Amino acid sequence: MGIEKVFEGYLILNWKTGKFEARKKGKRSYSPYEIPIKLQIKVEIPEQKELVAKGHITLSEQKVKELLIEEI
Repeated sequence: MGIEKVFEGYLILNWKTGKFEARKKGKRSYSPYEIPIKLQIKVEIPEQKELVAKGHITLSEQKVKELLIEEI
């Protein structure tokens, strides 16, 4: 099981303009066109397995010499 987190706040709908906003806290006062809706969203975050990439690289002796010469 993963982590569970609960988000709480308010969805404020303005029925006159059709706009809406989400807020953590409600306002002290609302316009006559605003409708505050208290909301609670529960989010479950699954555990993620750590991915490991493995590989093997083989360089020829010639390639190693070329790399050394470039560094000098």
